[in-house]
Amino acid sequence: MIKKLLLHSIIFLFDLESFFLRFIKPKSKSDILILRTDNIGDFILWLDSASQIRKRLNGNITLLCTSAVASIAKNVSYFDEIITLDTKKMFFNPIYRFKLLKKLRTKRYDLILNPLFSRDYFIGDTIVRNVCAKRKIGFGQDYNNTESRFIKLISDKKKRSKILTKLLSKSNGFYSSLIETDKEDKMELKRNAEFVSKFFDCDFKASLPKLCFEIPEFNQVKDYVVLFIGASQVKKNWGGEKFVNLIDRLSSFVVLCGGDGDIEIADNILRSVKQSNRILNLVGKTNLLELCSVINSANLVISNDTVAAHISALVRTKSIVICPGNFRKRFHPYDLDSVSDDLKQYFPVAIRHEMDCFDCAGICTQLNDDMEHYPCIENISVDVVKSEIDKLISY
Repeated sequence: MIKKLLLHSIIFLFDLESFFLRFIKPKSKSDILILRTDNIGDFILWLDSASQIRKRLNGNITLLCTSAVASIAKNVSYFDEIITLDTKKMFFNPIYRFKLLKKLRTKRYDLILNPLFSRDYFIGDTIVRNVCAKRKIGFGQDYNNTESRFIKLISDKKKRSKILTKLLSKSNGFYSSLIETDKEDKMELKRNAEFVSKFFDCDFKASLPKLCFEIPEFNQVKDYVVLFIGASQVKKNWGGEKFVNLIDRLSSFVVLCGGDGDIEIADNILRSVKQSNRILNLVGKTNLLELCSVINSANLVISNDTVAAHISALVRTKSIVICPGNFRKRFHPYDLDSVSDDLKQYFPVAIRHEMDCFDCAGICTQLNDDMEHYPCIENISVDVVKSEIDKLISY
């Protein structure tokens, strides 16, 4: 009861802020605002569609994105202006949220596009609600990102679904038009292309995004394999012990990559492997463009289900991705019929342990407090991963 009351209080606070923001009038005009408030991998998968939006729209395009993707966004030629936001602060910090929305509301746009398939009521929808524009266009149906924000508050699926239905109905009214799509499992590249095709009434086929700007050269080592040991959630991580086992069975030089939150895992790996002198530890030591450079020069990338696999495809490096079963067809395997076989060799090789509970949208019913990782991740063996490595690389 208390948790449900807390959720309704959060929703009420967002409504109250919108009420006061209505009194702030736009002071200038602008052309187009595009929202991409998701993660780096999602942004990379959208770049092919972004290039088409740039070609087909006349006017100044402002991109509102997370600071994590800003370095890539600034280097492509699709956007005239970039505004960054912190999604955690946007949700948890009402002062930060009000200031950002107030800033955005000072302009009146001709068009706002929110091309995220999984809309977030508290981020993207809230921005669309409060920013002035002649037309506001978004995707129509999926609300997984919203559900994930309050699953811990409302554990009962029926009650959660009821609240979600109300929020979706309410937020649909923030838009002047919605791009309707089915809920059929569809690879994200195709889903992004669907938005472009339906919005512009054209026949646009998705292709494999390609890096279209120069990145710094990485020359610390040669002939190496990258192991990206990080993941967005600990439970999606294959685990340090299995990475140790894998490294001990590789004859290649290994470069460890990951974020600041993966430093402890990297340290444990270095202490546990048989030959740490065959490892270069770059965990927590690279920015996004430097990571692109490291992956670009690698012979192969082995990664958890995270950004590294999508960067690998972007820079045309072969990769293996260790996948959970939450979105089986949405992000991996890549599914594009319209590209050549030459390009298909750079599709990440997805490794999964099939379970009856697949397509859970990250709401795991098999997980208990004693489990460190999702069962579908835990059950992927080192033997299976090593077998796929042997198919892709010659020693």
